[in-house]
Amino acid sequence: MTCHTSPVINAKTPSLGSIALVGHPNVGKSALFQCLTGLHVTISNYPGTTVEVSRGLARALPETEFIDTPGIITFPPYSEDEQVTARFLLNEPVKAILQVGDAKNLRRTLLLTVQLIEMGLPMVLALNMTDEAASRGIMVDYQALSECLSISVIPTTATRGLGITELNTALANTSSSQLALVYPPAIEDAVEKIIPNLSNPPLAARAMALLFFCEDLVVETWIKENYSTQTVQKLSAIRLALGESFIEPLAIVIQQARHDKAEQIVSQVVQDRGFDWRSLSAKLGRLTTHPGWGLLILAGVLYALYWFVGVFGASILVGLLEEKLFGQILNPLLTTWAEKIIPFPLLVEFIFGNQVGMNCLNPIKPCLSEILICIL
Repeated sequence: MTCHTSPVINAKTPSLGSIALVGHPNVGKSALFQCLTGLHVTISNYPGTTVEVSRGLARALPETEFIDTPGIITFPPYSEDEQVTARFLLNEPVKAILQVGDAKNLRRTLLLTVQLIEMGLPMVLALNMTDEAASRGIMVDYQALSECLSISVIPTTATRGLGITELNTALANTSSSQLALVYPPAIEDAVEKIIPNLSNPPLAARAMALLFFCEDLVVETWIKENYSTQTVQKLSAIRLALGESFIEPLAIVIQQARHDKAEQIVSQVVQDRGFDWRSLSAKLGRLTTHPGWGLLILAGVLYALYWFVGVFGASILVGLLEEKLFGQILNPLLTTWAEKIIPFPLLVEFIFGNQVGMNCLNPIKPCLSEILICIL
């Protein structure tokens, strides 16, 4: 299936069910959006911001509109782009979420996945760039991953239109996940106290409570605008008491639980990691910053630089240039050639000889040496 041809559509048709594309930046979200909608879309600023949001009718799903939200790293959001995505999920009538993830970095993808699952909306995970993952030796058991997350997981390569048919089928039959993360008992107790105070929230009350504990500004603003001052004060008191139960900030404690869950799932579904350059770079990074090994590596690098520049460049290479290249090859060759075509011996001696001291090749020798050192 190709994603480069489509009929002309009107992206302004009202009363459509919306599916929000959510994912990290640079995971191929926009490319997948084009495959699902075609090239005829509407791009506009989200109300009150300068952030662009793309909307387009689904090519294979009737009465459905896809919305390409700005990339988001995690919740709580910090940048304006990320806050637009959070506000969109809170304020827009979204019927499902399509998370676009990076198959090369499953752990990072799952950290966002578990947060989106907690929101309680029907959801599908499209693991994009599977061709790049395979080229790096990363083999994912997509069926096992789907069972772990309790949602449909579809491998895709948006740039080649692969997996689009399967993705449309999954989106036509979306359902909410049954996955439930378990947090420390104090947090679970506080969540149970928060939930009864959140009447008719746009997202799952549990997710709203956890975001409130993480001091999500978008969620806090929504709560203040939709609940009484007395309710807001009660929620703040619960959060303050909970924060005193932990040494670290609540956001770190909650995120650590999600990280542990993502690690657990990755260990179950990644069959072959292949050769991981990132692991190698991480090991080198730890060695270079180690108090002992770091000094030894620094000494080795400095010695290598000294040998390359001081010994090889200034002594060996310069010697080869002056004695071999110029002394035994270029100078005799040019002198012989000049003697044959220039009938004045004095002029030849002036240009190439040593008696006059005006050998014209001498000034360019250092330059050639430096050029060759830079090339090497």
